[in-house]
Amino acid sequence: MFIFAWINRLMLLVFLLCAGVQWNDPDATPWVVIYLAAAGLCILSEVKRIFRRLVLLLGLVAMGWMIYLFPQILESWDTVRWADIVSDVKMKTVGVELVREFGGLLIVFVWMFILFIKSVPKKIL
Repeated sequence: MFIFAWINRLMLLVFLLCAGVQWNDPDATPWVVIYLAAAGLCILSEVKRIFRRLVLLLGLVAMGWMIYLFPQILESWDTVRWADIVSDVKMKTVGVELVREFGGLLIVFVWMFILFIKSVPKKIL
């Protein structure tokens, strides 16, 4: 339980940082919204007021968005190099941006899945 609380706080910071770096992105609004929503659910989890339906909804939104992006990633895959994804802040190609966006959504999805599982009453598990 103690370790989960610290990881949850770390994820809260990650989501806040992700929202913060969107300021110069042309399509910043949806990204800021999803990252701040994830941060808000981390806070609610911290104060033991987690709403499973909201966690589930945000996780499904992230998953749906990933499914939407996936065909675009496949189309531009030949322009993506691993070094370009992790080494530079600049978006060198559309493919790099898509892979980074997919990665951000994957982080949101995975953490919402963990929060959802953590919020299930112990009697059910």
